[in-house]
Amino acid sequence: MLKLAGHSDSIEIKVFQLLHIQRKMRRPPAKVSDPAPSRAPYL
Repeated sequence: MLKLAGHSDSIEIKVFQLLHIQRKMRRPPAKVSDPAPSRAPYL
């Protein structure tokens, strides 16, 4: 992790948030039979 003066905590929080968002976006769809266009807005 980058250690900037007084900003390391906020940077780590942002990184964790980005990783969490990526995990939610990359999770497999609940229904495999869903058509691709329905998932397109979330890509």
